[in-house]
Amino acid sequence: MKFILFFLVTSLSFSLIADPLLDSYKHEKEGNYIKAFEAIEPILGSSGKDYVIQLRAGWLLYMIGNFSQAVMYFQKASVLNATSLEPRIYQLKPLMSLGKFREVELVAKSILRLDSKNYTARSSLAFSLYSAGDFKNAKIYYESLIQDYPTDTEMIIGLAYSHLNQVEKSKALEYFRMAERLIPWDSRVKLGIEACEAK
Repeated sequence: MKFILFFLVTSLSFSLIADPLLDSYKHEKEGNYIKAFEAIEPILGSSGKDYVIQLRAGWLLYMIGNFSQAVMYFQKASVLNATSLEPRIYQLKPLMSLGKFREVELVAKSILRLDSKNYTARSSLAFSLYSAGDFKNAKIYYESLIQDYPTDTEMIIGLAYSHLNQVEKSKALEYFRMAERLIPWDSRVKLGIEACEAK
């Protein structure tokens, strides 16, 4: 009898813990991110050391558009699992959306210390440096990415505009022509070529 009671209590306790997460997944599948977050919100405090819950909270808040709170939960997940790349990587987009390019740089570099070839970290770092007006260092990361991904048009365009912003028109034109061969319809490429050829 004691075993049966223990089993029932344990099963009930488990269902109380598991249900919010299952409900959250159900709402997300339906495309309702607000309800998906609300499903796990009551257990966030008691799940402070649960990596999955903290990471999920960050993800749902990002999808809702609450970027500051999303970053906070991704940071919590990162503390809980210091060697995990995913909470660091997930911080990059909300930080960029907030225009916090210095923080993007710091997070991206922390990722690169763990994974020196990480595409997301390198491309985010290149973009953040470019957005901050540091075209010289942006070029370094764009160039390294193009070495690994020679037909990545976003990186080619980023490198071309980095050169253009440093008034290195001949070099910029070289990369715009490279991009033109891959995506001749892209307006950014056309405008870049016009800027390079303007007297």
